[in-house]
Amino acid sequence: QQVYQEAIGSLEKHEELKRAQSTCTKLETALLEMQNHLVQQKQNLHDQIMDTSRELEQQLRDEVQRVHVQVEGMSKTLDDMTVAQKDLADSLVGEHVTESQRLRKELAIERARNEK
Repeated sequence: QQVYQEAIGSLEKHEELKRAQSTCTKLETALLEMQNHLVQQKQNLHDQIMDTSRELEQQLRDEVQRVHVQVEGMSKTLDDMTVAQKDLADSLVGEHVTESQRLRKELAIERARNEK
């Protein structure tokens, strides 16, 4: 009887150990799945960060190019305006010289008349 009770007790402990081992195996499997999921999420985030970084770099290059073209256009416009301003100044000086010469001639003619 005692040997029988001990055998049953031993069998129950063995069954309990098997259940605990099965539970541990399930927990290990769940932990591995979680770890794999976290590794995949980390990789996905890294990929998203790299994609975003490349997009931002391209946007920055595009914006720099756009501003560069705009500045070149403004520089050309400024050069054209400077040339036009110089041409206008030269023209005004020429008109002033011509008008001064005409007035001097008229004044000389008027003086000559007055002296007669």
